[in-house]
This record gives sequence, structure tokens and C-alpha cells, in this order.
Amino acid sequence: MAALPKTYIRIPKQRFLDDFWPTPAPGSPHYKPKTRRGKFPTLAVAAKAVAKSAKGKPPADALAKLVRDQKLAPGFKLVISVGTAKGDDRWGQLVAVQDKRPPWAKPQIFVRFCSHDPFSDLERPIERPCDAHKDYRKEVRFDITTKVQELFTVQFLTAAYVIIVHDSAIRLSRWDRSGTVFSRTTDYAANPSFLADVFWRLTMLTDIQLGMDPTATPILPGSEEYDLMERLSVPSADDFPYDEGAIIEGDLDDPSRVFKYVREKLDESLHKCKKAPFVGVNPRWKLSVPTEDGGIREFLVGPPFYYPDLNSWWVDPRVGRTYIAIDCTTEKLVFLKDAWRFKDVDHLTEREGLVLKQLNDAGVPHVPTLLCEAELPGQQTKTQLLKPSNHESSWGPCFDEAIEDTEVYAVDPSLTEVVELHHYRMVVSEVCFVIETCFKTGRQLVSTMRDAIFAHSRAVEVLGRLHCDISPGNIMAHPKIEVSAETGKPTVRWEGMLIDWELNRRVEEHRPQPRRMLLRTWVCVSYRFLQDRHKVLTIPDELESFLYVLLWHAVWYLRHNIGVVNAFHAGFFAERASHDHGKALMLRQGRISVNRYLPATTLEFTGLDDENKVTYTPLDNLVKHLAWLCHAQWLSWPITSMEAIHVEPPYLEGQSRWAPARPIPAKTIIPLELAKKMQDHSAVLKLFDDALKKPWTMNDYVGSRTKSDSVDAKPDGQNPDGAKKLADAQDPDGAKKPANARRPDGAKKPADAQCPDGAKKPADAAENVLRPKKLNGRKRAEPSKAAESLKPPRRNPVRAARKGGPSPDERPARNPVRAVRERAPSPEELLARNPVRAVRKRAPPPDERPAKRQRRGIL
Repeated sequence: MAALPKTYIRIPKQRFLDDFWPTPAPGSPHYKPKTRRGKFPTLAVAAKAVAKSAKGKPPADALAKLVRDQKLAPGFKLVISVGTAKGDDRWGQLVAVQDKRPPWAKPQIFVRFCSHDPFSDLERPIERPCDAHKDYRKEVRFDITTKVQELFTVQFLTAAYVIIVHDSAIRLSRWDRSGTVFSRTTDYAANPSFLADVFWRLTMLTDIQLGMDPTATPILPGSEEYDLMERLSVPSADDFPYDEGAIIEGDLDDPSRVFKYVREKLDESLHKCKKAPFVGVNPRWKLSVPTEDGGIREFLVGPPFYYPDLNSWWVDPRVGRTYIAIDCTTEKLVFLKDAWRFKDVDHLTEREGLVLKQLNDAGVPHVPTLLCEAELPGQQTKTQLLKPSNHESSWGPCFDEAIEDTEVYAVDPSLTEVVELHHYRMVVSEVCFVIETCFKTGRQLVSTMRDAIFAHSRAVEVLGRLHCDISPGNIMAHPKIEVSAETGKPTVRWEGMLIDWELNRRVEEHRPQPRRMLLRTWVCVSYRFLQDRHKVLTIPDELESFLYVLLWHAVWYLRHNIGVVNAFHAGFFAERASHDHGKALMLRQGRISVNRYLPATTLEFTGLDDENKVTYTPLDNLVKHLAWLCHAQWLSWPITSMEAIHVEPPYLEGQSRWAPARPIPAKTIIPLELAKKMQDHSAVLKLFDDALKKPWTMNDYVGSRTKSDSVDAKPDGQNPDGAKKLADAQDPDGAKKPANARRPDGAKKPADAQCPDGAKKPADAAENVLRPKKLNGRKRAEPSKAAESLKPPRRNPVRAARKGGPSPDERPARNPVRAVRERAPSPEELLARNPVRAVRKRAPPPDERPAKRQRRGIL
């Protein structure tokens, strides 16, 4: 369910026209004189006829005919049924007849024909406590919002306009990232001149006045830019592989060579985009970015490869979109971000590009390299400029139609949070990929997380800035070519990248964050911040978020002892604080429980060694250490509770799961001793470095569990890349294992899961994913011989006799003739069967042929 900010402001209709649709000067080339010619005697008569013909239904076709016959919009036509609407509602669009540009390359003015006014309940909420059409009005507003959000995604717009028509009333509305401005209702049957004025003004407005972004130029087929995009999107055999550890051959300095996934992303966005709203739509743009020296850099983009989901219940008003862009100067493939950012009214944040520039100048690794960034001049929201004055009520009085139309009426009681947003564009060199779609070992995940934490630590040291939005989507991987110390050859190595610094904040800032800054990924925030969303973020909060991101990926893709992953995820990563929240249990106990209802079972991360035995991984020790530090930080707050406590710390030495458990001695500690380690990044970075130094030879990757409770929970489950899940028990070559699959040495597998070496797994082994399940229902147990002997005889003796299945030689012939015909008979057998046919089989010589029979009647 898509939704823009729910702020609505009503203004007078004349002010709406003068502010947003001004009339050009008579001498302007855009000026057009009014015309009211038509077959109706007057426009008033025609408008009344349209209102009368409605009969409670939206007058879509009648109004379109009136606009055409009365020539209210010269050069334009009102097309009905654009898009879909429920019931009798209809969509219409005002289309320029001579404009041959595709719809995505020109402004689109939509008309929504409704059965009831969708804004009337917002105008008079006190007057109408019982509204029979309340649900309908909400549904129509949602439908219009979805249409506007779709326009914002496909096009580059500063605003979108929608005309609302119901019965004989008409409203004008303007939508931007801060909210919605709409005019008062006007009866076009009683005031037809207003209807004529609306369509007349629309015919004279420029693309910029109708909301098109002047810094975005459409690229149409046949242009040089279009051909350049086609050429650079063709996959090349010389592109670099991006698998970690791959050896690079050839010229490394060739500018035409890029990593394969970058070219694939560009080709996918240009030719294979099948996600709404880009189905059948292929927009291409040339975007301009002003530079500090007064110049302009231009980039070519197609559809974005990331944009807000239109089916989400709420959409971030920043409407961030990311693109694989082509630098028009160097023809290199780069990363471009287009969004609307909050104005720094309180100076809590700095522009993301400025933060990246300072980090780049300081030599901080694992952050994107800035190419250019700018706030586009003259492109900011206008809804906040129309807020009522202080002496006017937020809800406004109940106005009467006879009162002079001069008031400004704010609907949303939280109008104080409506802030100004500026159009922002930023370009960086690195095109990263999401780590969760590519990593295949726990070591890759830990290495990527370590790089991101180091980048965060350097940002605190150099700039005194916190990231404030640590989340799975903001820690990505980027392939880097380095000379291997072992082979001496150029080799691909993945480095973690900490991206999206838009919500950055000063470390020493003690003011609580305003409401507009609470646009973040809530599943990975610290638990204290989840309890108080206006809490001042600190370094311990950020380090706690890093732990949650590590858990997020590890729980979905690595081997562990969690039975139902979806249940664990719902309880641990819930966005609402509660006493049984998974994070709260971890902070109180110092360990992570696999089930909040069975808190005694601790989360364990395991792998399979060379002998296929289950063993702990270095990730297990790392997670227990981090959870223990977060636990100490929790106990040390407030500072007054510093008494010593008697606790049992986790056993943090690596050991095999087959080794006997060692007694864990209790230890008396003061929480503050451990909590001090969370005040900077050094202790946490050391934990990650120690984990990476340990041997990581075990197999701990099991694949994606994103769409199932466990790896083998759903039948015929497919991974995102199309690979069959491990639950299907597939051989490496793709052949499915039968229920009684035999080992290569011929030994039959028992019913319970066996390791390849024949050693039986213990009953408490955590790896249920290794036990194949029958996916199409319950697995039928093999009957024993004793049970077979006790079975009653079959009712059909013939069928029972056939159960064993005789060999082909023992089977009686059902048809003797058919059985004989199965082999070709010899000439002697043919002669015995039919002497005449056997003789005729071969043609006789000419001298043996009998004379031809003479005709009858000839002597």
C-alpha cells in the first residue's frame, strides 16, 4: 500500500490557479485565446446537461464530450479509462494531440472521476462523525496516491497534478514529497467559467510548470545517447569476474573492462526490467549534476535498479532511487543516487556527499568514492510554504459555502512536522552489490562486516560523525583487485562498504532527533532506541546495530540450531519493544536464545568439518562475545548500579561439538569493566580480527531461508538464483536421490541421516537440514518382513500372483499369433503357412511367366 506523507492543506481555488497554473502574458508564445464555440448554445447549458446526465455516477464520458465540443482545451483531448478504478469510478487523462513523445517523457495530467468527494471528510471531521462513505473516500485517496507514487518513480517530477470530479463538483490537487494541496470544491454546472478557465490554463503551461524536472532530458531511440547506452550494455568476454579469489588475466588498466555484474545490472535495467511500474515502460534520461566550479556533469540512466516498493504500506518521502549510470565524459559505469533530502534547519546532519568527500580526503577506506553531488537549484517542495498562520486552527472552523473563499485550511494535526525537502543528486565511482545474494561462507560475511565497522570507527575519529542507519541494506560488498601474496597474481577480494550516510549525526550532539529523522530500518536499531525513538544515539547503539545486522544475515543463510527461522526472526527483529522481545532477552541474559519461550537453548553457529562432523565456527564465538558486551552495557545503565554481580560468562574457546562439555566457572565482574569496551570500536574490531585469523575450513553455508521456516520446510522451494534447496536432497549433478540411496561403496543408508563416512549423527545434532524429507507429504516407513508376514492375503489372487513380476521368458503369451509375430519367420515357415503366397513372394523370370489372358470374344 503506497502512501506519501499524510498532510493535506486546502487553499482557495483562485490561489491554487495563480500559484501553480499562472496565465502567461498575452504576448507570450505559450498564450492561447479562449474559445467557447460548439454545437451547444452556451457553455452553461452544456455544463448543466453534463451534471444532469450523471444520475449519481461519475460523468466521465459526458465531460470529455463537453471539453471536445466546446473546445475548452485547444490541441488537447480528454481520454477516459486510463488505468483502472473500482466500481463506476473512471480515470481520465488530458493528452496533447500533436505531442508524439512517449507518456513517460512528457507531463501527465490525470482526472479522477469519483462517486463521492474523497476530501470532504478531511474538511469537516467534526461535522460528520458518521460518514457512510468513509471507507470509500480512504480507498480513493489511496488509489490516487498510488498513481502519483507511480509517476514519481517512472518520471523525474517536482510535483504531480490530479483533477478530482464528482457529480457536478470539481477540485484541483497538487502532490509533492511533503504533502498534498487541494482547492475548495467548485460547482462547474453553476460556475462553468471556472471549468473553462482550468482547461484553458492547462493548455498553456510549460513542462516545468506541470512538474517536469528541467535537469532531466528524455533520451529517445535514434539519438547518440541512446546508441551509447545500447553499446555499453552489451556483455563483454573481457569483463572482470567478481567471485572472490578469482585470478584476473589481461590488461588491468583497460578502461573498457568492468566487473561482469555491473554490466549485467545495466543490461537488466535497460532491457529486462519486469517489475511494476516499469512493465512495458523503458524510460531513459540524461541527468545533469551541477559541480562546485560552476560546471555541469551529465550522466545517462535507464530505469532504477532500486526504488521504493509501491506495494509497501508506507513510502519514505525522500523517494530514493539508485541507478547504474554512464558518465558522458569518460563513458564509465558509475553509481547515481537521486533523492529528496530534508533541509538542514537544525544543522544536525550534513549532506551525504559532503561527508563522503571529507572521508575520501582523509583516506578512510570502505566508503564510496565521491565524483559529484549537488542540491538541484530551485527544486524544493512547496506544501510546507502553505501552512496556516499561527492564529489559525490546525483543524480549522466549519466553514459555510457563503463565507468568502479566502481561508487556508490545514487538515493534518501534526502539521508542525511538515518540513522542506530539496532535490538531491549524488554520483560515486563504486557500484556495490548486496552481500546476502553473493556470500557463500561465514568468513566472507564476517570480513565484510569488519570493513564496515572499521569505516564507521574512522568516521567517528576523523569527522566526529555517526552513521545512524546501520542496516542490512547499507552494508554492501564491492570487488577489489589486489595482488595476492601467495600467488603474486591479481586476484579479486571483496571489501565491505558502508553506504547511505544521509542520516549522519554529530557524536557530541545531545539534542534528541526530530521526528523527521526517524526514517530508518527499525529491525536493526538498538533496543534502547526502540524503546525511546527520540533517544540520542551513541557509539554503543551503533555497535549493537552492527551485531543485529550480522545476525540478520547469519540466521537466514548460515548453519545453526534454530528450528523455525521465521519465528525467531519475528521475535528477535520485531519493530515494537516488549518484555519478551528477543533483543531484550539477549540484553538481560547475555546470550541469544533460539526461542523466546525456551530461553535456556542458546543460539549456536556450526559447520561441517572435513569428516562431515558438526563443529562450532569462529562466528559462534564472535556472536557470543558481542552479545556479552551488549549485556554488560545494558547492566551498566544507569551508572549508579555499579555493584558487582555473580555471572557465568559464555565459554568462548573454539571446540568441536563432539568434545565433552567443560565446566564453566562462575566469575564475579563489574559491568562497567566490560561496558567501557563499547565506548569505542577497538574491542569490537579486535573480536572480528581474531575470528578472521582462526581457520575457517568448515562448511557453514546452507542457502537462503528467506521464504521458508527452514531450509527444508517448503516443498519444491527455490532459491532466488533458481537453485534447488538442500531439502530436496539433490546430488551435485542434479539427480535426485531416491529414498534408499546407496553410498558409492554400496553400503545402504539407514533411515536416519548418516555422515559420508558412515558415522551416525547424534540425536542432538543441530543440522536438520542434512536429513532429507519427503516433500510431497509424509514419508512412508519401510515395512518390516515380520509385518509383511502378518498381512492378510490379497483379495485378488491373480493380482497377488503378479506382484513378483515374472521375467519375459516366463510370461505366458496372451496372444499366440502376436507372440509368433514378434520375430520374423523364416522362408520355410512362410511356405508352410501359405504355399501360394510363399511362391509369389519372388518374381518369376520372363520365360516362366504364363501367357497373358486373351480378351473375351477373341478366338
